[in-house]
Amino acid sequence: MGRDRCGRRRGRPSAGGLLTELSWRWIFLVNVPLGLVSAVYAARRLPETRDPDAGRLPDPVGIVTLMAGIAAVVLALVKGREWGWASGQVLVSAGVGVAMLAVTVARSRRHPAPALELPMLRVPSFALAVASATAFFAGFAGMLLGGVLYLTQVWGQSVLRAGLELAVGPLLAMLAAVVASRLGPRLGMANVGAVGGVLVAAGLALNAVRLGVTPDFVRDYLPGQIITGAGVGLALPAFTAVAVSAVQATRFATAIGLSSAFRQIGAALGVAAFVALVGTPARDEAVAAYRNGWTFMIAAALLGAALMLATRWFTPRPAVETVAADAAA
Repeated sequence: MGRDRCGRRRGRPSAGGLLTELSWRWIFLVNVPLGLVSAVYAARRLPETRDPDAGRLPDPVGIVTLMAGIAAVVLALVKGREWGWASGQVLVSAGVGVAMLAVTVARSRRHPAPALELPMLRVPSFALAVASATAFFAGFAGMLLGGVLYLTQVWGQSVLRAGLELAVGPLLAMLAAVVASRLGPRLGMANVGAVGGVLVAAGLALNAVRLGVTPDFVRDYLPGQIITGAGVGLALPAFTAVAVSAVQATRFATAIGLSSAFRQIGAALGVAAFVALVGTPARDEAVAAYRNGWTFMIAAALLGAALMLATRWFTPRPAVETVAADAAA
């Protein structure tokens, strides 16, 4: 990635320069100030509500082992190419990750306030909705990172130009989300979400076919981005709607929190898988390498769509319609 003009004049790295000098990992630091601003705003402006029947705080040890387990598995995936997939470092990291996750599950079975609400995951429709979101977000997060890296590293565009071009997808997603909230009560949010997943897969497949090393945003990148943006907008509202429709109203907050947690787990694993599949190819090898990443994203989006459709066999249609109508209102 290059430096912007201001950065060159000052002799200091810009945001793009930081990514060049340090690593693609620094792109995730943008979430830190946004999270801090959101936390301050929420503390000052949102009304405080308390559940009189709420119990103790979730198991801190279980939370730590869950985070450590995911981090260790991600480390094994990200460093697999560099260390060697059969190396001691990768095997130890993966083993530690699996062990930490096993400890989390074991503690969640017996702790009065577990890190993971295992009884909720035994509800078929909720478990399928969570699995659908996890799979979809694995591909979605890989798509977000892959788009930035392809435009800047393969096409050699500036960070500013890449950001402006990538803004098309989120804008279309916002519009499609409004459409999803209106179609959901009539068609069922599971159906709408599944269509969204298929559209994301179709847009990624179009990218895999059309993109090359020669930059042509309008002809080669934009068509796929339009399709994926629309698909994301249809899919995202469905994950929450279908998940909460599977539980009682008093458990909505827990259902949303658990679903959101698994989305982030899917995103972390998806980014790690993308990095493991694509690596750091030379420019003349980039298209073939990125096709490995696109194949993974397509499979994740289609798996998410299939799991979303499967929830229809367990979730009563009126419940889904009610949640979708409430979200639209």
